[in-house]
Amino acid sequence: MAWEILERNLPRYDFVERHQRLIAAPPTDVWHAIQTARVTGSLVTRSAVALRMLPARLSGRTVSEPAPLYDLSGMKNFLRLGQAPESELVLGMVGQFWLPKGGLHPIPSETFPDFADSDFAKLAWGFDLETTGRGTRLRTETRIQCLSPDSKRRLRPYWMVIRPISGLIRREILAGIAKVAIARGSPGA
Repeated sequence: MAWEILERNLPRYDFVERHQRLIAAPPTDVWHAIQTARVTGSLVTRSAVALRMLPARLSGRTVSEPAPLYDLSGMKNFLRLGQAPESELVLGMVGQFWLPKGGLHPIPSETFPDFADSDFAKLAWGFDLETTGRGTRLRTETRIQCLSPDSKRRLRPYWMVIRPISGLIRREILAGIAKVAIARGSPGA
């Protein structure tokens, strides 16, 4: 299985970020880690996230302690678009990501595939697990579809700045998930 849920939810996209990691653990342990890992990230990525959250803090929105880069149970802004246990998980959001506060637009997850308001962009973030002879290949793919030429024009400069940081964050998340999955399979874990 390769990106069935991701393809159902966002088959066309304008921007994409892909990463993968081979993890010396079975899919059961990797799936568990995706569900339970809490990845805080490096000083660089935590600083980048704090900088991104600065407009929200300055506007008076209460932002308590810095959120982890990845904690599936605490990712309230992401919609659960679908999952196939031990195979694929897809999250999504709608927003005007180029705006200082992100312009998030809450919608019901079932409306995500057909959402078409031209003022916004849609983001889908998938995890795909593939069994290999040496464990599990965990892939992540982030897709963004702009819903009009204007939203694409607005997103492009933001994407040029955020893409390297986004890539670093994704790699740190994969490493954190791998650490939890491997520890789960270790004797005494």
